[in-house]
Amino acid sequence: MSAESFYRKYRSQTFDQIVGQEHIKQTLSNAITNDRLSHAYIFSGPRGTGKTSMARILAKSINCRTGKGVAPCLTCDLCTGITQGSSVDVIEIDAASNTGVDNIRELNEKINFMPVECEYKIYIIDEVHMLSMGAFNALLKTLEEPPSKTIFILATTEAHKIPVTIHSRCQQLHFRNLSLDEIKTHLDFIAKEESIELEDKCLTAIARNSGGCMRDGLSLFNQIYSFKGNKITYGDVLFILGSTEDHHLIAFLTHVFAKDDAKAIAALQTFINDGANVTQVITDILAVLRRVMLIKLKLKNEIDCDELTLLACEKLAASIDLDSLKEALDTYAQTEIDLRWFSKPDLLLQVRSLNLMKTKTAELRSVIPVTPVTSTAPVQTPVQTQGATPKAVFQKPVAAAPIQSTASTLPHLRKKVPQQSPTPIPAVVAPQEKVAKRGAPSPASEGPTGSVDNETWDNLVTALKAERAALYSVLRQSRIAQVSDTSITVALKQDFKFFREKLKEQGNKDVLHKMIEKYFGKRLNFFLPGEDGAPQAPGQTVQDRAPQSAFSTPANDNQRINEIVTMFEGSIV
Repeated sequence: MSAESFYRKYRSQTFDQIVGQEHIKQTLSNAITNDRLSHAYIFSGPRGTGKTSMARILAKSINCRTGKGVAPCLTCDLCTGITQGSSVDVIEIDAASNTGVDNIRELNEKINFMPVECEYKIYIIDEVHMLSMGAFNALLKTLEEPPSKTIFILATTEAHKIPVTIHSRCQQLHFRNLSLDEIKTHLDFIAKEESIELEDKCLTAIARNSGGCMRDGLSLFNQIYSFKGNKITYGDVLFILGSTEDHHLIAFLTHVFAKDDAKAIAALQTFINDGANVTQVITDILAVLRRVMLIKLKLKNEIDCDELTLLACEKLAASIDLDSLKEALDTYAQTEIDLRWFSKPDLLLQVRSLNLMKTKTAELRSVIPVTPVTSTAPVQTPVQTQGATPKAVFQKPVAAAPIQSTASTLPHLRKKVPQQSPTPIPAVVAPQEKVAKRGAPSPASEGPTGSVDNETWDNLVTALKAERAALYSVLRQSRIAQVSDTSITVALKQDFKFFREKLKEQGNKDVLHKMIEKYFGKRLNFFLPGEDGAPQAPGQTVQDRAPQSAFSTPANDNQRINEIVTMFEGSIV
């Protein structure tokens, strides 16, 4: 005969034995004492927190032969029958396997019979959210006005899936996750009852990995007990969990924040070679990072770990800033989510760790552009407008090989060149060569220039990318079509209705007017061609752009091809 599992052997039989859930025990005890029982309850909350046990205890308390009270005797035939699941008046229904309307109709037919031996007939419907909508509708009227001496208890882990019409007819009691101390205390009680020898940190590790669920904690404890018997060490717990000791995880995270790629990946490989479970390793990493976060936020009293681990976490917290810590938490939390879709979880963990270590380096590279000949990172530059002729880089579109230069990456250093002149202006070349030697361009002027031209407009649109990315996406590759003393009319590359509506939003208009005043040195009203309120009389036309209908021409296409060929060191074949 097989031994009974811990979670069944030590299942709570009275309100006093229920771990936690004080608010629910008090509510039900008062209802029983004052004879104010509801005809229907919804017990909602995470799995393994005592919903079904509480329903059975309620059934025993109000049906016990020794008299209705909050403490059933547990020895009479009714209490014994309810505990064993053999009572004819306490009916437990698994809604996960009885989801159809026919099952509920059958229930409705039997509900009108009075209790056979108990004072109250109790229907406990487990996982009630699994019922179909037809089944809920069939249950609705009966649930609202059940026969006298009948009580419904609907247990669910997903109360939001229950129709609001059912909610309105029931009293809902929400079960919470159990705390670490509550689970540890109950595990310690069971260990003493079973004469099991183990360290306090073993109980802490089991409780921490139970996720606030007593049943999970008891199942894990049962598994370790089956493996090692009455003497359990901390190493045994880590082996069963597939976990890693905290000081090894802290050493790994120290390498990550120090951006020591080789040592960090070597540490991960060691965990994997030692048989660690990748999912558990990520869970443990997040637990360590959470402790470090609490230390950074001056909440050290909320941490439950030994003194040596706490000191190591404090040392790690002192060496990093809060932004780096949040980035690491985000990275590993997302990795935990993505593991289920990845066939090589250890590789995914290593890649995400490498990405985390490279993040700030990559950000630095994107801020400091290099010449197109050797550039491997995107250069922050305005999108080239189709009608403009860049100087010193691209001639009029011809089949000749493109000229390589850094000028294409520095639009704010260009001077206007008449479209008829294919020759670069010497006065601009020298400053560009100095910039190429330095490895970084001088920043675009953010002060008012006084001139309303497309070059300044490009700088304005580029600045929008950091401040309001959605607005930048609408305006990139736009051009100034007309300018007057009080207004500026801008033509979009893709003049969609959706883009026009976005630009009409008050928030976007405020940002645009603010940026226009900042870059052009005066307040100008922003319009799109043909828009209500746009000036009808012709204003000043910006000459360094193509006509509105010429956003895409063969000449401009050839110009862009030359630019792409130069950037990637290619050749036209």
